[in-house]
Amino acid sequence: MLLGKWPAAFCAARGAYCLVAALKVLVCAAIITFAAATSAFAQAPVVTGSTGLFSPLAGGATIILDGTDLGGATVSVNGAAATVTGNTSTQIDFTTPAGAHGDADVLVTTAGGSTTYTSGVYYTYALTLDVSFNPTSVNVGGTSRLTLTLTKLEPYIYQSISFNTSLPAGLVVASTPNPATTNCTSGTLTAAAGSSSISLSGARYPGGQPAGTTCTFSVDVTASSSGNKTVTPGDVGAPNGTVGGQAIPGVAGTPVI
Repeated sequence: MLLGKWPAAFCAARGAYCLVAALKVLVCAAIITFAAATSAFAQAPVVTGSTGLFSPLAGGATIILDGTDLGGATVSVNGAAATVTGNTSTQIDFTTPAGAHGDADVLVTTAGGSTTYTSGVYYTYALTLDVSFNPTSVNVGGTSRLTLTLTKLEPYIYQSISFNTSLPAGLVVASTPNPATTNCTSGTLTAAAGSSSISLSGARYPGGQPAGTTCTFSVDVTASSSGNKTVTPGDVGAPNGTVGGQAIPGVAGTPVI
């Protein structure tokens, strides 16, 4: 007969020493068995829905996944690790990594297994803002029509659009600004006579319009000095985002001389 790994006769001569050693073996076996059982009973994660969908190509958008058995999760988007910022058994908050334009699958992994949430993130080009003058050349004291053109590169509804564009030295809003807006709705275009800035707040792109649709915001400006005037549009913000409620970060416009 063996007691642990020692013969009975060996243990009979050594008494309590063998008994303690044998108990240690039994306790270790129980711990190993319990750990294996715990792992076997862990359930694979299940994702039932999400809040947020859109992300800029650079990443940084917040997405929330709902489901069951989500505790202790790691998340990746099309194979790139995402940053988990909050996690319970029924919810995961994560920040998107950089990605390529279009749909991306989200992989959630826990001790119980993994699951793929198909098309859980959409990487979007968001909005761009460009500027132009008409006419492109005026005398000092002359007036030109400055037009800021907003272009959406995805066929979604954008709302609460805003921007703030500063005018360079030697260029101010005309004494009669004549502000005008086309296509976008609900926004407030601010261009005070004599000021050096033009801003927009609360504008909305209507739905049902294809990618490439533009909104324009125009105001008259006056040159107070000679020389080329470079206007760099400010970033575009849409804090209330798109249909999915996800914020769309600003996209810097291209300077025009």
